[in-house]
Amino acid sequence: IGVGIHEALQHQKEKAERLRQHQEDDVPESMLDQDAVHAEVQLLTEEAAELLQSIPTDLTTLGPVSVAKLLVDAATLNQDQQGPVALIAQEMQSAWEKQGRPTQMDPTGRILRMLLIGGGGCGKTRIINLVLTAMFIKFWGSRGCVKTAPSNKSARGILGKTLHAAAKLRGGSLRMTDLRCSQAVQTALAYLWAPCGALIIDEVPQGAAALYHALAVRSTYGRATAHSLEVADYAERSQSFGAMPIVVECGDELQLPPVPASSGLFTDHSQAATEHLAGVEIFKQKDYVYRLSTMKRFTDATQIAILTKMRQSGGCKLMTQEWKALRGTDISTLSATEQQQRLQGTSLWYQSAPTWATVSMAQVIRSRLSAIEHNATLYFIPAKDYLLNRPFNPRLTDSFLAEQIAGVPNMNNTGRLPSIAMLHIGMEMRLTNTVETPEAVTDSAGVVIGIDLDPDEPRETHHTTGIRILQKIPIVIVKLDNVKTEFLPPVPCPLHATEGAQRECPCCDFRAGCIAVESQLSRGSFVVEVEDAASSARYDLKVQRRQLPMTIKKASTLYTLQGVTATPGLIFHWKFPRFFSAELRWLATYVALSRSESLAQLISVGIPADLRDIIEGGPPEGIISKFDDLFSEIEVSTHLRAAEVMQELSWSATP
Repeated sequence: IGVGIHEALQHQKEKAERLRQHQEDDVPESMLDQDAVHAEVQLLTEEAAELLQSIPTDLTTLGPVSVAKLLVDAATLNQDQQGPVALIAQEMQSAWEKQGRPTQMDPTGRILRMLLIGGGGCGKTRIINLVLTAMFIKFWGSRGCVKTAPSNKSARGILGKTLHAAAKLRGGSLRMTDLRCSQAVQTALAYLWAPCGALIIDEVPQGAAALYHALAVRSTYGRATAHSLEVADYAERSQSFGAMPIVVECGDELQLPPVPASSGLFTDHSQAATEHLAGVEIFKQKDYVYRLSTMKRFTDATQIAILTKMRQSGGCKLMTQEWKALRGTDISTLSATEQQQRLQGTSLWYQSAPTWATVSMAQVIRSRLSAIEHNATLYFIPAKDYLLNRPFNPRLTDSFLAEQIAGVPNMNNTGRLPSIAMLHIGMEMRLTNTVETPEAVTDSAGVVIGIDLDPDEPRETHHTTGIRILQKIPIVIVKLDNVKTEFLPPVPCPLHATEGAQRECPCCDFRAGCIAVESQLSRGSFVVEVEDAASSARYDLKVQRRQLPMTIKKASTLYTLQGVTATPGLIFHWKFPRFFSAELRWLATYVALSRSESLAQLISVGIPADLRDIIEGGPPEGIISKFDDLFSEIEVSTHLRAAEVMQELSWSATP
């Protein structure tokens, strides 16, 4: 950006503040900012928007079933994936006919509650983005569907909001007494929730029960006045989520649980808080539980067989060739020459591990290889660490303490800020902290397109090919994925340099989705333990860090990797932390094996001796029994009913 960087940052802050006000304030209709409107109502992917626009008017007059059929065909859903859509469409069709076949359906009055579950790659996101969202918007209007998820990453995968954002929660307590809201917040809730006829919650098993409960309460607050509801009835079966017509919740019960695991919807509830228990009771109110069984992500029959057997309750033995194929992904037993040959062409692969010690090393490796692949200079940017309680010990030199602080690998312990940021133009990165809500949030991904060096950055004196170490933290320009907001001021072309950028000019750059990322100061201090080797004295250093909140996208822990299709491939290190329980080891194994599209796109490092036992042992009994206690009977009846409906609608030739 150059000399105009400070003006650009101010422009960005003002634009982001307008977006936040649009989401949170009480007069959103008065806003004329097109970016704000776009951020609020953009629920459709480009592909889904095209599908929606292509629906003939006369088809809409036939009702939800006809529209759903067109959408499932256009989205190329297989028979398994069409089942839950058929159930929803038929229930909507009945309600639509009872309402007199309106152009827009009544946004109140329960129609159904569905839990849509299945392993990674089974097509849940495709069903949400290409079929359900479009169908709900078609019959409830452009603001007729709210989509949400527990984390920023999972919410962005469906173009939705986090549970916190949808409930207008700004941190703090989730106790019932604290969920009451001011008139301003209630008006903002009404703007979001009152016109809504359908709610989609993705990755629901990864969310906390108390947060799920908070969403149920706050959505009822938002709908109470418009639909004459009693907030006190929010947990009643017919009134949940403000008597929302349709609620579809998606996820996989066999994924890594929320942190802490005790907060989840499938944990032991005997000693849980009232809000937790109430959340579980609302969660149980399902009419349908549909389990997707096909795995469209994967192209490898052996990989599919392994994952299918892994999910089989009670366990299932692997065939010799299946285990051999999985063992064949391990390069740790190969010679150095063979390892180099196997790693050729993997510069842009993902690299992951359960431990931060390995991930921090992977961040360096992936960054260097990415820079080489892009023929770009790799910038090393050390953090600015401030020691708040320096020990009075002359043996503990500044350089020694700096090395100890920089050696902390776990970014969860350092305010999610890396000790050394590594960046190059063209690098795929992700934000480790929120830069500007509602779009540049934690785990948002994008590409580095510019680096504005600090004006006081010293001139480079010792040149190392492909590498530059910076003394000052720069400002980095990132183009975010799937974001169209114009945070930065536009750049006019030479023809319009005097009058300013023109919308109709193809050469003027409005920098859609681009955002300037500045360094951040960690919110609080973190502790680093150091030892004076001469006296064995130990000191707890309190450190505060300033750094760019970003890292390379392709190196991460398993938690961050959940929900990701690791294309073009994944290198996975199999060393589990000692504190991992048998249940966590199984869950981590399943996540690791279900990220790549084939075993040929998986490279393992150090497969543990007991991995086959983990796989063949089947899912953790605790998770299976808790799920079965809640939903086993409903799941069986759902699939029987889905088969009937598919046949009734002539969506399937199979009786």
